[in-house]
Amino acid sequence: MHAIRWLAAALLLAGLMSAAHAEKKKAPPAPCDPQFIELGNVDLTIAEQPLVPVNLDGHPGYMVANVGDAATYVWKSFAESSDYRVIEGRTVIRGVRLGKTNFGRLRVFVANPLWPAPPDASLNVIGALGMDLLGEVDFELDTTHRKLRLFSPDHCPGNVVYWTHNYASTPLHRDRLGNVSVPMELDQQSVEAMIMTSEHATTLDKHTARRVYGFSTGPDGSNSYVAMKMTAPGLTATNVTVSLEKLAKLRNECTLYTDKIARYSDNCAGIYPMQIGMNVLEKLRMFFANREGVLYYSQADATM
Repeated sequence: MHAIRWLAAALLLAGLMSAAHAEKKKAPPAPCDPQFIELGNVDLTIAEQPLVPVNLDGHPGYMVANVGDAATYVWKSFAESSDYRVIEGRTVIRGVRLGKTNFGRLRVFVANPLWPAPPDASLNVIGALGMDLLGEVDFELDTTHRKLRLFSPDHCPGNVVYWTHNYASTPLHRDRLGNVSVPMELDQQSVEAMIMTSEHATTLDKHTARRVYGFSTGPDGSNSYVAMKMTAPGLTATNVTVSLEKLAKLRNECTLYTDKIARYSDNCAGIYPMQIGMNVLEKLRMFFANREGVLYYSQADATM
């Protein structure tokens, strides 16, 4: 009898708690700043990759704009010559500056150069900037006018494209490693694509090419190039040169989904069916609204 009374009381209490929870009003959304504040800008140098002038703890140099990749790197030779303490392949930069914008302290990876040095020996390339730093702000990448502009991410959603009325947008995805990707349509098939400003070529994973498009080699039977049509809201590019490559060594547990959009399973973070290189991106002017999770873009020469 006591057990029945205890159970009834417990059920009544649970019901009251549930009702109270249901009546609890949702918190209003956090207020946003209607102002659209530019934090600063720097002039890009275009070599094999877009190069950003930086200052790391008083050491000037250039870093590759490695948009899409989660991590920032400094080259081993720079770390050694600047007396940085390297522990398990990483070091700490106490002050990272891009123009007048000070990002403060950043823990970075230390590696040998990931790309060949530019032909111009006066360009002292000391590393590569990733989204662990660039993702702290909103930024505009305008390679046509050779500008990288940094903005406060505290603005209200939208209304960030100030240079033209003719623009489009697409969701900006971040995986659990912090890599950036966008949905793209390639020959009328939706594909999850990583943005790779550090590479000139646009590449398609051979496994994806075979599963989704029915081929894994170029027209001449080699692992060369194919011409494909790439589309997204507001963008149509025909005869895009796409390289067929094995983008990564797939782990056994990796699964390629092809139902709605070609993408690898979440446990394959960092592996994407496609990488969009500068042969496509240089035709665009892009605004990365990181906090909003949206990529806004227009044709590179679009104006009001």
